Amino acid sequence: MKLEDLDQTKITLFDLYSEAPGHAFSPSTWKVRYALNFKKLPFVTDWVDFIQVQSLCAQIGAKPTIKKPDGGDIWTLPVIYDPSTKRVVSESLVIAEYLEQQYPSAPRLIPPGTEGLIRAFVHAFTKDVMPLYQFVIPLTIKVVKEESKPYFRATREAWFGTTLEEAVPKGEKRVEEWSKVKDVWKVFGRWFGDSDEDVEVGSEGTLRKWVMGDAPCFADFLVAAHLMWVTKVLGQESEEWKEISKWSGGRWGRLLEDCKVYEGDYL
Repeated sequence: MKLEDLDQTKITLFDLYSEAPGHAFSPSTWKVRYALNFKKLPFVTDWVDFIQVQSLCAQIGAKPTIKKPDGGDIWTLPVIYDPSTKRVVSESLVIAEYLEQQYPSAPRLIPPGTEGLIRAFVHAFTKDVMPLYQFVIPLTIKVVKEESKPYFRATREAWFGTTLEEAVPKGEKRVEEWSKVKDVWKVFGRWFGDSDEDVEVGSEGTLRKWVMGDAPCFADFLVAAHLMWVTKVLGQESEEWKEISKWSGGRWGRLLEDCKVYEGDYL
């Protein structure tokens, strides 16, 4: 693929294709999808299969996002191409910061003066949310295209150090690990201003709708993207999502619903 072959009137978002409803499922790319829609920036989606990511990113000049132990490069999505600047930008937070710099008159993803706080939030959330991964990543193979399943299995099993089937906690271990998930999401609720006390679904015991108050920012979309991931992979009728959506007085179910206006048309 060449950059000149892409739409030269709109931003292109390179997103991972899946068989989930609407195709978009990745929390990494949902952060940017929310961000583009929030800033009301026209864009098109270029769907990329897992096995195409490395070669495509190298072809379009995207910056690698991960280093292998041997020093080799790994590319991941999201990546955007902005025809107005001819820039290719990788990694969700870097993309968000680029959009803020390039399009400051649009609604602000990162309010002035909060750049450091947003970076700290992203770092802390990304580290603390990891107990959820063992419940979702292994089952993601269900929505991966058939051609990419061997690649997905090999790379994720190397990460877990076991088979995808064994990576999912079972029995007493599942109860123990799910309790850790609940605990970290209670911490996230405090970041939004919730009290230390457990509150009932529908309670007014929460202090604010968005993490910074009256308007959403990139931190809200980071959290919502992970909630979206759960619904796309496990399903809205899954016991896991039913529980998560009710935690913190139903905050997480409401957050995903409040972000619906920023989902856009991604079919």
